[in-house]
Order: sequence, then C-alpha cells, then structure tokens
Amino acid sequence: MRSPNFRNDQTDFARALFHADEAAPGNLVDPAGSAAPKRFGVYRNNVMVSLIDNLASTFPACQKLVGEEFFRALAREYAFNFPPSSPLMIYYGDQFAQFLGSFKPAQQVPFLADIADIEYKLIKSYHAADGPAFDPESIANVPQEDLDRAKIKFHPSFFWSASRFPAHTIHSRAKAGETLEKVDFEQAQITLICRPEWGVKTTPIDPQHKAGLTALVAGFSLATTVDIGQRSAPNFDLQDLLTNLLALGAIERFELKKDI
Repeated sequence: MRSPNFRNDQTDFARALFHADEAAPGNLVDPAGSAAPKRFGVYRNNVMVSLIDNLASTFPACQKLVGEEFFRALAREYAFNFPPSSPLMIYYGDQFAQFLGSFKPAQQVPFLADIADIEYKLIKSYHAADGPAFDPESIANVPQEDLDRAKIKFHPSFFWSASRFPAHTIHSRAKAGETLEKVDFEQAQITLICRPEWGVKTTPIDPQHKAGLTALVAGFSLATTVDIGQRSAPNFDLQDLLTNLLALGAIERFELKKDI
C-alpha cells in the first residue's frame, strides 16, 4: 500500500539523488527493512553516469575539445545542478551552453559554450518537424511593387548560432578530429543550421549579417530588414544572406504580411 507521505518521500528521494552531500533518505530500506545507504549510493552513481553519457553523446565536439576526463567532470557538475525536467532525454542539456558560459573552470576554453550551443541546436534541428521545400512560386506571386513588404517563412528545422569566435570552423574541425592550428580565433562567425531533408546541414556566414538575420527571424519585411541590417553593419548585403539561406534549405516561402 502506498505510504500516506508518498509525495514527500518522492521529493526527498529526488533531492538526495541530485545532491551528493546529502545522505540517503531515512525511510529508504532494503528488503530486510534495514537502512540502505550503499544501495542508494550505487543507484545515484548509475544515474549520474547515465546523464553524463547522454551529455557526451549530445556534445561530442565539446568533449573532443577539452578531453574526456575534463568533459565528464563538467557534465557531472551540470547533471547535479540541472536534473532532467522531461522524460525525453534527447533534449537533455538544453542549458548546457549557458552553464559552460558561466562556470569558471569551463571558461578556460572561451569558445566552448558557443560550440555547445551549435551542438544542441543540431539536435533540435534533427528532431524538428518536417517542412516543405522552398516554393519558388511564392516569390513569383509577390507583385514587384510589393516585394519590399515580403517576409520569410522559415523551415521549422532552421536554427542559428552567433559567436565572436570562428565557432563553425572549430566545431567542424573538432568533429573531424583535426587540430585548431592556424584557426583565426579573432574571426567571428554565424552558423546556420537546417534539416531540409534527412540530414542536418550547417554553413558559416559573415557576422555582419547578425542584425539582418535577427530581423528576418523576428518577422520583419525585407525592406525593414535592410534598414536594420545596414544600421548595424553598413556593408550588410541582404541578397548574400538570402542566397545562403536558400542554399541551406532554410526558407519555405516568401509571403506578404503586415510588419510586426
């Protein structure tokens, strides 16, 4: 029969599970009715190992950049502070990039958080809803005089990540097991991510596109995007940005709507 304090028992169990300095719950006993701190310790360790392995699977480039031992120490710290909030473990690690950005030991590798951001968005893109390929008729159907008011409908698997480092280059080299020799760490990059068909694709673009891309994703028209983009970066080139987005399969169609 369920204990009348079942909910409290669950809360105590979960709290002790994710706080290494806490003893096993006092009401936790073995089949003989004796306290079972060792059994609880084994279970807690197994849970931690499972979560760490999950993070290593989600962030393989991060692990290659810092080494397995250091990565697993980071992952263990994350797991204790950010237990799963969903039974869907494919999405575990949603705050890992932010954690790395604020956790002092991880700041020894200043671009690590940005690589984690790319890797998590690769997972999100892979599991995103399917969407139709670009419809060229959507732009052909927009009257020439209304083209400036056109907006973009993005593919549901499209994501992007901005970094003050060449994060796309670093991520690609780390995945391939290559060194970072001769990488220009002063070169900022934006990484575009999309899964138009079966596989997730990425491409780097110039950081001058950041304000314009932000505007497009927010739902602004092409004309407003040009204005916003050029105020931030005088050399902003909308055509170049659209070319990259189309080549990646990130655009479903153009449509006419009122500005937000």
